[in-house]
Amino acid sequence: MRKIRRWLELSWRERMLLARAVVYLVIAKLERPTTSYTVLRRPRFDAARLAWAVYIASRNVPFQTTCLDRALALFRLSRAEGLAAELRIGVRTSDGALEAHAWVEHDGVVLLDEEASRFVAFDAPILISK
Repeated sequence: MRKIRRWLELSWRERMLLARAVVYLVIAKLERPTTSYTVLRRPRFDAARLAWAVYIASRNVPFQTTCLDRALALFRLSRAEGLAAELRIGVRTSDGALEAHAWVEHDGVVLLDEEASRFVAFDAPILISK
């Protein structure tokens, strides 16, 4: 695993969050979601911090991640934290080819992604956590 910069400057809670983000990336890489459930507890981190953790983790795991891997990891991490999140899938055409993209939204705000605005999302979210 590539070294995470300023690891020692992070709080213990942030390091644990990064470790959880890595676990969720591995899970997303190995399997697809089956059912959703709701965790009823107060979130420890806000949505932006969860997105940060998945971004940093995805840059430091020893395998290549896709937008779907990152979106699934962020969706599951958000769900585990008790935050409402929506897994979105969008499409576009580029040079005659159909391209797809996945991202997560929280309260209508796109997380972890600057590409989402270039895709037309399906009418309904793929997965929703509450």
